[in-house]
Amino acid sequence: MYSIYLNSEGQGLGLNEFKDKMLQICTDHQNTGEALAFAFLIYDFTNPNLWKILNDREYWMALSEISGNYLTIFSLNYRDNQKTKKPISSSKRMELITMIDTSISLKDATRILKEKYFDCSDFSFPSILFFQVEDNQVTGSLAIELKEEKIEESFLEIKRYIEEAVSTLKKVSNDDYIDSQKIFELLSKNLEKLKTRKKIIRITRNFGNIVNLISNITSIF
Repeated sequence: MYSIYLNSEGQGLGLNEFKDKMLQICTDHQNTGEALAFAFLIYDFTNPNLWKILNDREYWMALSEISGNYLTIFSLNYRDNQKTKKPISSSKRMELITMIDTSISLKDATRILKEKYFDCSDFSFPSILFFQVEDNQVTGSLAIELKEEKIEESFLEIKRYIEEAVSTLKKVSNDDYIDSQKIFELLSKNLEKLKTRKKIIRITRNFGNIVNLISNITSIF
């Protein structure tokens, strides 16, 4: 997990700095064995469930632990007061953040990054965007819309996609580590399967509710 703060200055990684360094960060993580692929949690101020998950120490650490050295997950964050926050972990990916006020929104910041790196990717808010990097450019991306709205259900939804991604990446042999496109093709294929399964389950669940509703109405008459 890798947080980028919209209102970070001096210490910590801010939006402008990240915008210029994203590809280098990804390449460094590939070269040092910290990640085989990447993801971006996309949300805005209208998604308080995701806001709370990413600002909750236990949820944040759980997702960071699951992603491990297979998947680097980026997220934009925001602090609305001026104070210094101590890091919650000794991990080198956690930075000491100094917060200052800013008027930029999460959605506007995400669009700035989208225009620079993900022109061919169409995603909605909220989503989890999986992507791959090679030769200093984004070479593939897959956006998956997040459907859940309650905090616990949202966490489990994100967790399931990350677990599937990590499970897939763990199967990559050491000989294939240098073939980033082969890795991403395998990752995309399995995530698309999971996405389809979840959609079928969701439709079935909703259909079941409709059936129960019709049954109840019928029994009344």
